[in-house]
Amino acid sequence: MPPDLAGQLIASFPALTLRTEPAHQEACIYLGQDPLTAAQSQLIDQSFRTWAAEQQRQPSDLPVRVTLLTTAAPVTDASSPAGSDFALPLRDRADAA
Repeated sequence: MPPDLAGQLIASFPALTLRTEPAHQEACIYLGQDPLTAAQSQLIDQSFRTWAAEQQRQPSDLPVRVTLLTTAAPVTDASSPAGSDFALPLRDRADAA
């Protein structure tokens, strides 16, 4: 996100905390609207890691990201959930040390 836009968002939503992290790539999967079970979460995590290894990639030191999606803006109590997605930050295997 460009710094000037980040500043505008911070001013508009003072209760939020801006998080910064280094530039990276992520592998994402749409999870749908239904809550995940622990077994499904483990399967997603293992599937991501297997796919990443096949692509000569591995998870980075950054945390995974789960984003809750909505169908309407602004988000209110009446908004319909559109589901969520899961993102695994990646790095090249050569970058690992």
